Amino acid sequence: MQSFQVIEETPQYCVETFGPSLPVLITEVLLQADRSANISVKLDNSGWACLVCDRRLFIWRYKQTQAARIGLCYQLALPATELCHRADLICLIPTGGGNSGADSQMVSVLAVSPEGVVRYWPTAHREIAYSERSLELGGQECFTLTAFGKHQCILATTTNQLMMISVSPSTMQSQVEVHTLKSSQGMIARVSSFLFGAQKDETSGLRRVLAGSAESAGYPLYILQDSILQKWFISGPGQEQVVYEKQLDGLFKQQFQREMGASSMENIKVWLLDIQLISNIAVILAGAVNTSSPNQRIKIAIATLKVQVDTDTPTKLESFVVASTPPQDSDDEGALDKHLLLANPGGPHCYIYSQHSIVCCSGLFDQMPSFQEVGFSKAGDSIRGAGCFDGQAIFFSSNHGVITVNTSQSEMPSFIMDDSRTGQTSRLEHRIHITGFEHRTKRQSMQQQSMQQQSMQQSSFTTPSARSRPFQVMSASRSRPDTSILETTGDLEEDKTNGLKMAFLHSCKHDMNKAENLVQDLFLQDTFERGKTNSSLDQAVAKLSRELIDDFPASDPRWAESLPQDSVASTGSLILLHQLEDKMKAHEHLVKFIKDVGIWDMLHSVIVRDLPQTTHNLLSEHAEKLSAARALCNKHVKFQGLIDTAVCRALRKRKQDAVPSGLTPRDIFYREVSKMEDIVEALMEEEQDLLSSGLTPQDTVSLISSINTIIQSVLQEAWHLHQSRSLVYQSHNEASGTSLPFIPWIASSGPRGIRMQLVQQHNLTVGRAVANAEDAQSRSGLFQQLQSITDLLLEGYIAQLESSMQADGEDSVQYAELEQRYTQERTTLISPFLEHRQFERAAVLAEKYCDFGILVELCESGTGRKDRLQYYMDQFSNKGFSDFVFKYYIDRGQRGKLLTHFAHRPELSEFLQPHDHLGWLQDIHTNNYSQAQDTLRKLATRESFSVSKKKTLLSLGKLAALASDNDHQREIGEINAELDVITHHEQLPRDLIQKLNLNGDDLPCMTPQQLIELYISERNTNSNEYDFKKALDLLQYLHKEGSHYTDLMVRIWCRAILRDEWNEMQGVDPWDYIKDSIFFKTAAKALQEGLDLTECLPDPDTLMQHYELQGMRDNTRFEYLLRTGFEQIGRSLAAAE
Repeated sequence: MQSFQVIEETPQYCVETFGPSLPVLITEVLLQADRSANISVKLDNSGWACLVCDRRLFIWRYKQTQAARIGLCYQLALPATELCHRADLICLIPTGGGNSGADSQMVSVLAVSPEGVVRYWPTAHREIAYSERSLELGGQECFTLTAFGKHQCILATTTNQLMMISVSPSTMQSQVEVHTLKSSQGMIARVSSFLFGAQKDETSGLRRVLAGSAESAGYPLYILQDSILQKWFISGPGQEQVVYEKQLDGLFKQQFQREMGASSMENIKVWLLDIQLISNIAVILAGAVNTSSPNQRIKIAIATLKVQVDTDTPTKLESFVVASTPPQDSDDEGALDKHLLLANPGGPHCYIYSQHSIVCCSGLFDQMPSFQEVGFSKAGDSIRGAGCFDGQAIFFSSNHGVITVNTSQSEMPSFIMDDSRTGQTSRLEHRIHITGFEHRTKRQSMQQQSMQQQSMQQSSFTTPSARSRPFQVMSASRSRPDTSILETTGDLEEDKTNGLKMAFLHSCKHDMNKAENLVQDLFLQDTFERGKTNSSLDQAVAKLSRELIDDFPASDPRWAESLPQDSVASTGSLILLHQLEDKMKAHEHLVKFIKDVGIWDMLHSVIVRDLPQTTHNLLSEHAEKLSAARALCNKHVKFQGLIDTAVCRALRKRKQDAVPSGLTPRDIFYREVSKMEDIVEALMEEEQDLLSSGLTPQDTVSLISSINTIIQSVLQEAWHLHQSRSLVYQSHNEASGTSLPFIPWIASSGPRGIRMQLVQQHNLTVGRAVANAEDAQSRSGLFQQLQSITDLLLEGYIAQLESSMQADGEDSVQYAELEQRYTQERTTLISPFLEHRQFERAAVLAEKYCDFGILVELCESGTGRKDRLQYYMDQFSNKGFSDFVFKYYIDRGQRGKLLTHFAHRPELSEFLQPHDHLGWLQDIHTNNYSQAQDTLRKLATRESFSVSKKKTLLSLGKLAALASDNDHQREIGEINAELDVITHHEQLPRDLIQKLNLNGDDLPCMTPQQLIELYISERNTNSNEYDFKKALDLLQYLHKEGSHYTDLMVRIWCRAILRDEWNEMQGVDPWDYIKDSIFFKTAAKALQEGLDLTECLPDPDTLMQHYELQGMRDNTRFEYLLRTGFEQIGRSLAAAE
């Protein structure tokens, strides 16, 4: 039997037992073991559990199913060891019961001793039938065993060696195969000391080995060790590769630095404690301490990181939240013994647990998550293990067995953050695409049922003559028909709504067996309709809900002639306000009935306002309209004239202006709650008619203010109920239509939609009311109403955006268009507050809805808020506010202000990476000289228009390299070479520059080859040996490989030869003439300045064959002189040696 027992209950949380009682063997072990006993527990999500105590292993099922027998407990003997066995080295493999194993009747067991002895039982009930194998670990100790696929596990040692253990599912021939995982050669073949490195004798901080969701080609595997996250992809034994390895230390230090206010990241020490997966998001638990602080208390944080994006290495944290956990000193041994548990991959709840406490986090992905600690140190109690089952977190307590911890989200205090900066995760950006879930225990359900029954019996929920029955069926004669007629007609399929209504009435009479049987006959067989819009079940529920909120007051004699047959009498009161309150109670009971009979998660969607909408949202909408009707009724006395006129107008549009005798238009309107939105349009039309009649300015302000009060009261009440009871109307079924776009009825679009009407009222208030307000009090009241209207509009957009992101995806066209409209509307709605100097209200709205443009304008408006800019950068650090501000100043050309005011911000360096022309200034300011010289060199490389600018950049880069503490001799040498090339620019002959029409004061940047061509060109008519020597010098900056370099070198000498008239050189001693030629002067100059002529001077044959000297090949006189000169040069070189 399933049972539960409340262990501890506070307004913030409730601790209960989970599942059946513990088997006798387990209870005896817990009672007999002393406090020092090493007991550990694993709770598998298949419903099986194991407990390890010394060499004894106990297996039992903690969750009852129809197939598995409860109460049985199997005891197995673990391999002998000198160390301590742990449940982390046990793997439970369910057999049968489908893929999940939740209904499995039996379980296989794989156990590994700390020394590496593997023992496998194909079935747990046969203790002696097992296979055993010893692993050669070379003295290593086993750390953890992780299920990986259906019949495989990953064994990790404390030195980070990984092995895949495969077992045979056959009970006849059980085999254990072991394969050591090795990283593939290539991208991460080194794997340092993390895996298979040279330091296998050292024990590292391995934290978690985590298997990802199965993919078509295999499984991803994630390993968290010290500050490193590594991703593997494994297709099978021998088919594994390391996808990437990411050092996370810097990312976490940067975030903790901001939270702790540390002056430097070097003062932050970070520990990565645990990791869990949600789809393609890794949720990481981390701790940190500020070593420079005298009070070294550890802070705990939860961060998210995208991990499953092909082979891209993660580059940033998507979100970062500091948890409010009890402060612990850094030298406390248990301070870092914390683990992370995500029970429901689609929910916002997570748990941080240790041996003596559980911290429950609610709303993890909201802007203000809540944390609640539950202690387990009383009377020797402790947490021995944790897990999840069917989306619910479960823990194993030494004193109470399997337990659950449920938080009351509405009553949890928000003591969650160290300061306001930590609530930064946007509900639109870094969240990471995740919905919440609702968990209600049986105890809460029973209490709720009891309270509702008591409430119905004590209120005007029933007629005075029928207090014993919460509901009654009324006919035209106001008598109750025989229910057996409906039950025996055998024709329920023709009118399933009436059948559901009858089941509902049975539940109201506490006859749940009849109610459940009737519902099962009506709907549970129609499996072909499930998951479809407008299924018979969805239509029946929607119609019954609508009939309930539109029901007639059965006890009011004025309605006797109007009562339809088979009306569900949802109210017995004669007072209008009480009628609405009774309907609200009745509707709550209807929702409970739908859940109790098991059809809540079968609901999908119906068509509402021409669009599909989940039936759950429609039920919520009906409850909201009841709340709105009650709010309108409360305002009716104060604004009777306006509301009465609007009610009549609304009824005329419905063609219901013929009011039955004895009734009033008010009775007719409030009876039909499902059309409550009509009052907004009617009020605004009445407002327009009155304004066009020529009211005085004072009356205009009064009228608009009154309409604002009515509308905001009605819609705010509805929206408050929507937000406060959102969990009540959520479905746990992923196929229940939750992916459909949701547009709240108070944000309905279109010309007659409430959103458009609210925008018109906003404009009317600004244009007609504020302009005519004569005193400060009236203006203040009007702006308060404007703020409320703006809130309603933007909240509606937010809800629609979140729904669109879930339904269509953040990258969809629909989402992009909606977000653009929201952004434009947001600025339009908030701007009037700025224009009328309502700065505080503008700030509140801009902060709440992240209108960064408004916030920057506020800080720049000279209102004493400039210091707030730094505060906003901290508050919205995860939402891109800093980048927005930096771009704001760059777009306006205010670069000086950017570098002056924000140079201390670490985000500025990252932002300026694409802006190299500013980034190096920030690097200099932050003493990051190495980065500055690198940036300056890149800028110089890209510079092509100005030699002067390039020279300046290179000179600054050289200074930065010299100022750096790092060794930059190679970079300095490269800079000097580039500066030498610039010197050759500056030494170009002035007449040559003029001929080329260049600016001699600022030449364009040219390559060494281009400079050579200019020095030896025919336009350089006055060239001499100095020019040709410079051309030779420039050859050193070209690649020597290939024929192009050789050809250019030969051309330099050929052009030098052609500068002289060789035929005019006559005389007895030819050397007296040729030694004055430019060719031989260049050779002498090169020799004098240390050039090796054997390398840079071609031989005569090469020169004679070059195409530049084609016209002189047949000139024997020239050849004679040339060879004579070469002979003389050779003798000079020999003499020099």
